[in-house]
Amino acid sequence: MGRLGYWIGSSVAGLFLIAAAFLLARASDPKAMGDDSLVVLLMLVLLVLFFWVQTLVSVKRLRDAGQPA
Repeated sequence: MGRLGYWIGSSVAGLFLIAAAFLLARASDPKAMGDDSLVVLLMLVLLVLFFWVQTLVSVKRLRDAGQPA
């Protein structure tokens, strides 16, 4: 995996993290009305996706560089 692939993968993971942060802000707003359980569930899914994609990209990059994962 080259630098471009690494940065694209890290950017996608970063977008998942940013989306999860916005959902966290929405769920913690005291003026928001409605059921926040769906928002919290979606936030948790996005956080899992962030860690999964970032781990995959990092391990692939380390292996291609000849380093142990």
